[in-house]
Amino acid sequence: MIRCGQCGKELPPEFGDKPHQQCPECQSMSRAFQMTAEPGSLPLAGGDTSLAQTRPGLQSTARADDQGKITLQATGPGPRNEDDALEICARLVRALNKMGEGWSIPVECNQDIDGSSTSPTKGELQMQVVRASHNRNLWRELNTAGSATIEYDPKTAALEMIEAIRKKSKKYPPEQKREMSLVLDTARTPSHTFRQVLDAFRAQHRKDCQEAGFAQVWAVGPQDSLVERLDQ
Repeated sequence: MIRCGQCGKELPPEFGDKPHQQCPECQSMSRAFQMTAEPGSLPLAGGDTSLAQTRPGLQSTARADDQGKITLQATGPGPRNEDDALEICARLVRALNKMGEGWSIPVECNQDIDGSSTSPTKGELQMQVVRASHNRNLWRELNTAGSATIEYDPKTAALEMIEAIRKKSKKYPPEQKREMSLVLDTARTPSHTFRQVLDAFRAQHRKDCQEAGFAQVWAVGPQDSLVERLDQ
């Protein structure tokens, strides 16, 4: 939601993209942004709005302003392999069940499948979790300095996501990928959960995502409401 920063009047979405426009009520050009997250959507957040996650061992906060600048602030230590992968799988399952599907609580599986869930009507959901970002500077600074601040624009964050998908796609044969759902862990990098990033991803990389060969590709953020399918 976008409101005038002075009088509080609710403004149309285009006022968030064009801050130089005057409020029709009081002619102020200041803006106040509010994020409202609903299941299955990752809405635009701007101004001083932030997403935060507090998983054990790592806390990250991302802020996106109305000019497209995204700032990620994270504290370490960095994750090892795919820590908490099963919780990411569980978050996806909870989101799917809120959409009307009937998946069981996921259980840990072998090294290729981080979590598996079953449904009486849909069979088995095999989930492989991967970080949405393989930004070496980010993880290096977390491990050495204990904190890191990285700035993104939507296209850069979207590029990191498709690179993570491409990297995983090369590791598995086509027949295995057809049975596997790839889950991008964006809880560690909430910078990758903003609407601007998802729009950039779909505009530039949707086809590549579809051609990666996975049954489904999802982005799962720090809340159950921040779950989005990327290959549709």
